[in-house]
Amino acid sequence: MDFQDQNIIHELLDTIKNHIDSEHLNKQEIIDFEMLFAKTFLKHSPRIETPDNEALYHELDDSLEGLNALNTSFKDFFQILEYLNKKHKSKTITICDIGAGYGKLSIIASLFFKNIKVISIEPVKERTWLLECLGTKENIYHEFFNEIHCELPFDYAFFYFPVCHALDDILNLLEKKKDFLGIIAIESHGDFFSRLSLEKDWLEDKNIARTSIPRHDNNIKLYERIIKKQESPLKRLYHDIKHRKFEYILGNDSQGTWVEKLCECEINFFNEDEFVIQSLSSHRNFKVDKNHINELELTNKVPKNIENLLNKRSQSIEIDGQKIRKIYMHKKIELSNGKLVDL
Repeated sequence: MDFQDQNIIHELLDTIKNHIDSEHLNKQEIIDFEMLFAKTFLKHSPRIETPDNEALYHELDDSLEGLNALNTSFKDFFQILEYLNKKHKSKTITICDIGAGYGKLSIIASLFFKNIKVISIEPVKERTWLLECLGTKENIYHEFFNEIHCELPFDYAFFYFPVCHALDDILNLLEKKKDFLGIIAIESHGDFFSRLSLEKDWLEDKNIARTSIPRHDNNIKLYERIIKKQESPLKRLYHDIKHRKFEYILGNDSQGTWVEKLCECEINFFNEDEFVIQSLSSHRNFKVDKNHINELELTNKVPKNIENLLNKRSQSIEIDGQKIRKIYMHKKIELSNGKLVDL
């Protein structure tokens, strides 16, 4: 690249720095800068396989809606990175910019946030020439986002998309990504936020800033991954019993394997370490803790003769003048007087 090109690059970067450092800019001043940058960028860009881009931007002069649909301002990218930098206390993080365009997010990171790395995914190579001049070629991918990119190490993704199948595919990939923290989103065509809200089982949104120029929705949102605490086997067993997901519970004592109807059991006490199950039919309690969890089994099926015995006990039918207390799977019962009877 010759000296004149280097001057152009430094001039572009200096104007961006000065723009970000300027305070109290009104919306029109921000829009004017974005238009000026876009035209300067396109004027010095390699040929792009689209209609005359400079003419396109001239047509956008009086079309604020069109400009908003195409661009996120440098000011907004600065707000996003400033928020994440504070959130992570200036620690190193990586953002994947899906559909990076000119690479504004990466440019702002390189100018102001050296601890934030940006991976730029942009299929149109000519749009990233300024990024390549900044020496970030290894972090630029001229492809559509796919499974290979999702395997790259990054903490967040930034993108704004129309609602389409490609968006569904991206969200499916990101949901499966290990150690992924969330999505930073700006409204694109008016239905992007609504689509992301359907991912509420794994993403929780909050507003982190406001866009500097009008859009369909002026909020900048962080859709943060919901970290689900892994349920312990003890707690899972508790929930299965509590919500009657099975019909019977089996346990063991010195006489063998006993069985109880879950619909006739109550949980009397629960904490993180143990709970107590009370059989309303046999009027006995048995404690469950992490050391004895493997001694219990939940099932939906028992032999017919065992089912008949359980029903007799529920109906308080007596045997030898005594109520049935325990029922064992190997054709043995314990009566209310403690006597064991083989059947």
